[in-house]
Amino acid sequence: MQINDLLLANFDLKKGQKVALIGPNGAGKSTLLASFLNLSQLKKTGQINFKGQNLLDLPTCEIARLGVGIVNQQSVVIKNLTLQTVLEAINPTKKSEIAVLSRKLKVKHLLDRQLNFNYSGGEMRRAELLQLMIQDPELVLIDELDAGVDIDSRRIIYNVLRDWLKDKTALIVSHDFEIYQALAIDRLLVIENMRVVEKDLAYLRQVKERGYA
Repeated sequence: MQINDLLLANFDLKKGQKVALIGPNGAGKSTLLASFLNLSQLKKTGQINFKGQNLLDLPTCEIARLGVGIVNQQSVVIKNLTLQTVLEAINPTKKSEIAVLSRKLKVKHLLDRQLNFNYSGGEMRRAELLQLMIQDPELVLIDELDAGVDIDSRRIIYNVLRDWLKDKTALIVSHDFEIYQALAIDRLLVIENMRVVEKDLAYLRQVKERGYA
């Protein structure tokens, strides 16, 4: 796939793999993830094949129904709509799991509150994860879920994610490499010179010590 004549991406995600996607700020990581759900408005050519269909030909709602889910960097505040209402609308078949999962993520107190309104950073990200878990997609896209949250929230997120992702395929973006260790990733993709390339997992240590330059 090529995005806006700038970013070239040619890779596969094998079922059940947990794959890290890294690169410097502005490299195109978020744009690439958004492209899986056709959220990016940039021109895209090529294919993203999932379950025999090219996702670039489908509207976002159909892609989500196929089993693709994402947590974006930015959380949206929606007043007059509670978290509980949103969760029930996302996947009515999982309504019975809302209470259990909200306790695990320590956001049960937010269920009757307006979506993301006056949440702390950690509460907002945990609430976003809860929405993704209720959707229950097969292909999980995570874009800096741990950004701007404190150590306690990160631990909660990592512990819940580690168990939940066991039978799922995931592409994960984060600048905090601790998440990759916590989730025991299988592969590493790097955006380098406007191309997505695969590198050995040892490259993570090199970037942490020396940076991308």
